[in-house]
Amino acid sequence: MINNLFDVFLDSDPATFCLIKHSVRFEKSYIEKSISTLEKNLTEIYPDWEGLKVFIDIKDRALYIIVFLTLLKLKSKPVLVPIEVKEEDYKNSEDVFMSDNKNLDFGLFINTEFNVAVGSNFNKNSLVKTSDATALYLYTSGSTGKPKLIEKSVQNIAVELEELKKIFPINKKTTFYFTPPIYHIYGLLFDLFLPMSCSCAIYVDYLFTPETIAQYVLDNRIEFFVSIPSYYKMFVTLNLVGSFASCKYLTNSSAPLDKETSKVFYKRGLNIVEIYGSTETGGIARRVSPKDENWELFSYVDIVKSRENEDEKARELLILSPSVSVDFDKTVGFNTGDIVEFTGDNKFILLRRNTRFVKISGKRVDLNYVFSKIRDYFHSKGLENVDEQNLYVGCYKEKLFVIFSDEYPDEFHIIKEELKKRLPGYSSPRYFVKKEIPRNSMGKINRVEIEKIAEKLFGGNK
Repeated sequence: MINNLFDVFLDSDPATFCLIKHSVRFEKSYIEKSISTLEKNLTEIYPDWEGLKVFIDIKDRALYIIVFLTLLKLKSKPVLVPIEVKEEDYKNSEDVFMSDNKNLDFGLFINTEFNVAVGSNFNKNSLVKTSDATALYLYTSGSTGKPKLIEKSVQNIAVELEELKKIFPINKKTTFYFTPPIYHIYGLLFDLFLPMSCSCAIYVDYLFTPETIAQYVLDNRIEFFVSIPSYYKMFVTLNLVGSFASCKYLTNSSAPLDKETSKVFYKRGLNIVEIYGSTETGGIARRVSPKDENWELFSYVDIVKSRENEDEKARELLILSPSVSVDFDKTVGFNTGDIVEFTGDNKFILLRRNTRFVKISGKRVDLNYVFSKIRDYFHSKGLENVDEQNLYVGCYKEKLFVIFSDEYPDEFHIIKEELKKRLPGYSSPRYFVKKEIPRNSMGKINRVEIEKIAEKLFGGNK
């Protein structure tokens, strides 16, 4: 087991590990020189970076990796900043902020030549160091509210990395390409640590549209493709699945991938391995849904006997795992917030989240239940493709609302009347919106934007 995350880079094979950008191959020797250059420039600004929290907001993928590795070498504690996090969250005098796209007066501005410009209000005398076991910090995706900062230790990362190397028997010639950002736990592991620990080539060009991504994978004969549900769904819709014929491994995380999308790849001999977990827990389980809808636990995860819900088969998923990075009662287990049905040794079916209850007129309402009734009604009207990707049920000021990204099957007043037949009056939605469900960069629901929509619907009164 590794003792320092920078050792993953040091142990990589210089003959095969590299970054590839715009068809240019950046060998390990170049990366080492770049790290040394940046290390020198940073220590001229401040001599000892060990223990400093450094918020990094870097757009260029190659630069991001070099900055991140440099900070690990300096024994700093990198804080990986997603686009959803606002300036007020990292503007403070005790920590460092570093960016290649925001030239802020309190931070450091870096370019691709590794030159560092110091902001006029950067105060090195106020910086504070910590000596705990935290190796780096990640933000949660914010799918249940405002993103939270989560500490990750070397062990948290290392134990999952070793598991992934067992699951995916890749060799040094395997080529990687990814769509998720590195600042997400899924991205950090699959975009960087896994290929680096296996001494593989990482293609780092940033592409956005499904057409350009598919063509890039085809042209470069990518063997390990890392992505999220929204892209896989677009690849199917646009008939681009054939472009992934060279891929030996495809992975999905951030949300479950619908089985029909996965099945299209599966019929072409392409298995999309879904990874189930979170920023707090790390990886928990995996599956290839067309083969088996059951999730199979990672070998290091143990199940704690869970409390029963209303359905005796449905139980809260409580786990013990060395990749969990937050404090919890070991006698109870970490509550993942999910309800599952155990189907055998180390296997379960994911049923639903256990966190979507609201109070309306003093009565407890399960938004998942409301969702299911709306979905059933839409199905009865001939809309088959209704799921969490295009339908959302929310609550604001004790009033329910619906966002649907496709065409509604009836006029709104008809839908309201039909739903009243299926739901109690207090839990029947009042407003319906035809709109794309706002999502963050990982494809998860953006609660902040959802709240803005609700405020407009209900007059903006808090």
